[in-house]
Amino acid sequence: MKKRSGLMGKIAGSLFVTSLIIMFLGIALLYTRFRTEAVRMNRLLQESNLEVAGENIAEKMDATEYTAISLFFDKNMRKTLLSKHAVEDPVELHNQVYGNFLRILNTASSISQITLYRKDGFSVSAGLENNFGHSDYSSCMEEIEEYDKGFSEESSYGLWIPVTIALQNGIREPYFMNVRILRDVSSNEPVGMLVFYVKEKVLRNMYSFFGEESFLTDADGTVISAGNLSEIGKKVALGQEEAGTVFYVPVGDKGWYLAAVPENTILKTTQDTVFFTMLAAAGICTLLSMAAACFISRGLTRNIKHLKDIMEQTGAGNLQLRYQGRSRDEVDYLGRTYNKMLDDIRGYIEEDKKKQKQLQFGEMKFLQAQINPHLLYNTLDVAIFYMEKSNMDMALTILRSMSGFFKLSLGKGDTFHTIRTELEHIRYYMQLQMLCRGKKIDLVTEIPEAFLSVKVPRITLQPIVENAYLHAFSGNINDGWIRIAIDRTGKEEEAVIRIVVTDNGMGMEQEKMLRIGEAVREEKCQGNSFGLWNVYRRLKLYYGPRCTMCLESEFGEYTKVVLTIPEEMAEHVQTDDN
Repeated sequence: MKKRSGLMGKIAGSLFVTSLIIMFLGIALLYTRFRTEAVRMNRLLQESNLEVAGENIAEKMDATEYTAISLFFDKNMRKTLLSKHAVEDPVELHNQVYGNFLRILNTASSISQITLYRKDGFSVSAGLENNFGHSDYSSCMEEIEEYDKGFSEESSYGLWIPVTIALQNGIREPYFMNVRILRDVSSNEPVGMLVFYVKEKVLRNMYSFFGEESFLTDADGTVISAGNLSEIGKKVALGQEEAGTVFYVPVGDKGWYLAAVPENTILKTTQDTVFFTMLAAAGICTLLSMAAACFISRGLTRNIKHLKDIMEQTGAGNLQLRYQGRSRDEVDYLGRTYNKMLDDIRGYIEEDKKKQKQLQFGEMKFLQAQINPHLLYNTLDVAIFYMEKSNMDMALTILRSMSGFFKLSLGKGDTFHTIRTELEHIRYYMQLQMLCRGKKIDLVTEIPEAFLSVKVPRITLQPIVENAYLHAFSGNINDGWIRIAIDRTGKEEEAVIRIVVTDNGMGMEQEKMLRIGEAVREEKCQGNSFGLWNVYRRLKLYYGPRCTMCLESEFGEYTKVVLTIPEEMAEHVQTDDN
């Protein structure tokens, strides 16, 4: 007994000391690794948040600019205002334009004032009446040229200019002025300009959560918006600050940069919490190690070899074997526990497979939910416009079409739709666009009857058609066609269903087409290709690498989007669509 007790004590002591050394080394390594990774993740998180804020600012400015130029969606307004001929009835035209300006101001709350200057002296203004420093086309152009020497009547882009406005109460407040040259629709000669103002506070509110030290600069490093208004107008050296003290991200294609000082308070608190948690865990593990060492030392019996063999075979991948000892001692208990662990592992493996599938379909539903929220806002705006004009029939028609469109978009929670349902969804969309935009785009289908029952992820074709409608037929292109064709290609064992969406719009240059093709395949959506990226992402989630998306285009001629999906997977989709 004495010899046995001495041996057990040595074994227990050795196990205890070894476990302590390993434990403390592991904790030290883990904490060091955690601290390094936490610093890196904190930086990445803040840079990512800053990028999102920059993208939101760019989208806000683009949306505001788009709303301002919606004045020219009206064919009569476009024909009258974008003409070099003199205005025949200034009073009537003034009232019409003023009414449209009020609609724009009500639609875009960020716009404070909007003004139209024609070179012939005709002008219309709506919004806050303050001292903007100019009163006609010539004086406004002089102010613009002082800010940007390269801007002239020949410029074909909208220009954002930071300005300071003297309000009626004598206070000077920063604004952003947007200027766009208006041209004659036939000769392309400049006939006037559209000017509107957005308060600097609108942009500041979109990044103010980064703190008072956050700011916005132009391409030259001049501060044009800041949490601390006294910083506006100062020059900063972009990218020359000490690494980690200031983050810079570009703001869309504006040539601006959003900057912020990183906040490390949360990081320090997290590190302190982890440090004390690890100390507490070390104390608990020390006690457990002592108890475990004594317990294990007693279990060195004849059943240990049998248990060792079972573990080795389990490590080789055999999860069917079980411990069969009947000594009812500690090793026997360990063996029964090991058996239960193997049973749990098998259950966890099966459960993990189910969860992976649920996550896959959950991501598909999330991506489907991101489609078309902006269509809802734009359609409601148009319906409200017709209601304000007392054209209730047109407003009712628009709302009915919108109701049918979003009923199919929601799809009763289904993840998949038949091609027939997808086509019905597209027809609702094109009817909405014709009512709201006045563009007559025809839908042509070349789909054999057998393919109408093929099921695809819900809202697969409509974003592609929407992309064609908004980009291929933008501007003054008011008619054309979009063709959807479906066929089968490939050998029987590798047969795929090919879906081709073609339009005869303005097309695109080769460089732009390749850039969009690359953006669609990125893990995270880049640029303005969200619709195509969303569709491709969802198809990849379900069909895997055998699903493809290709773009073809000829500038001024056509654009074509080609999708391929495995035929056998399309035939086995389960859905409530029936």
